[in-house]
Amino acid sequence: MFDSPIQPIACVMGHPIAGNPTQFAVERALAAADIDLRFLSLDVPPEQLPDAIGGVRAMGFWGVILAEPHRQAAAALCDQLSDEAQAAERVDVIERTDEGQLWGHYFGSLSIATAIERAIREPDARGKITISVLGNCPAMLAAVRPLMARGHYRWRVSEFQPYMSELSQELHEVDSVDQAIDETTAVVIRGTVDDEPCEVPETLLDRLSDPALVIDLAEMTSTSPLARYAAQRGLQSMTRLDLLVELTVRALGCWTEQTPEEAIIREAYEEYLEI
Repeated sequence: MFDSPIQPIACVMGHPIAGNPTQFAVERALAAADIDLRFLSLDVPPEQLPDAIGGVRAMGFWGVILAEPHRQAAAALCDQLSDEAQAAERVDVIERTDEGQLWGHYFGSLSIATAIERAIREPDARGKITISVLGNCPAMLAAVRPLMARGHYRWRVSEFQPYMSELSQELHEVDSVDQAIDETTAVVIRGTVDDEPCEVPETLLDRLSDPALVIDLAEMTSTSPLARYAAQRGLQSMTRLDLLVELTVRALGCWTEQTPEEAIIREAYEEYLEI
C-alpha cells in the first residue's frame, strides 16, 4: 500500500447507515492487528454518491465498503472493475491503488465462487455442477450473476429473471421451488421473494447428497434453520453473515496488505447483531 503522511482513512457508505455493524467489526479487527487506520461510517443519500466518491479521491481514502443502495451506482464511478464486478455490474468494496485509481471489487460473488469450488471439487459425468437458485432478490442474483458465464455450471431457477438467460446458455427455467432441487443438485442458494425469506421446506434438502453446499442468503444470522438442517445432514453451508465476514476480511486485506483474524471479525458482528 502507498505511503501517506497522515493517518489513513477508509469508510463504509450506505443510506441509511445507522445500525450498520461494519465499523464496529472493522475497528475491532484493526485494534487486534495494531493497524493504524481510521474507519468511518458515512450516511450518503443516493443523489450525493458521485460527490462522495469524488471526496474519496480528493482526500486519499484507502478504500470504501459499499452498503445498499450504492453497490450498483458505485460501479460506474470506479476507474477499473474486477471481473466479478464487471459481470455483476455492482461493487461492494473500493480499493485505492498506489497510482490513486479506484478499483471496484465484488467480493460477495468471489466468496460464493470460492465456497462452491471448495465444496464441490468434481463436476458430474457431464462436466457440470448444478446450482438451484430459490428466490429472486436482486442482491442474491447479482452475487451469482458473475458465475453464470462459467460454462461448467448448470442453473435451475425457481423465479425466472430474464437477464440471466443472456449470460448462460445452460439456464434451465423451472416452475416451482419443489422442482428446483433434485438428485442432480450440488448447490442450493436461497434468497428472498418480495423481500421475505423464500420458504424452503427442510425436507427438500433430503434430495441432496454429500458433497453438496447450501447457501442461505435470506437471513442475517450466524446459522439459519436451513443451514442447521444442512449441517445435521452432513452438508456444507454458508450464510449471509459468512459473506459479510469474508467481505470485511478481503477489504482489509486489499487495503492494508495484512490478513485480519476472521474469528475476531465474526465475533464482533455477532456481538453487535446480538446473534
